[in-house]
Amino acid sequence: MRGDELPESVRYFVFDGAVASGVRQSVLWLQRALGVADDGILGPITLAAAHAADPQEVKAQLLSQRL
Repeated sequence: MRGDELPESVRYFVFDGAVASGVRQSVLWLQRALGVADDGILGPITLAAAHAADPQEVKAQLLSQRL
């Protein structure tokens, strides 16, 4: 899932979501939190958006979606 390429601040949340709900679902949550196209694939656009985003906002969005 290329988690080692994610910013350290959100890496755990994406990994935990993948363990609990599957890799594709966790990536979809991340993509929706970042406001990029949600195709379930952690590619260069998602990675670039993750590195450019406010980590606190991304974490809040991820947690909100998982509820």
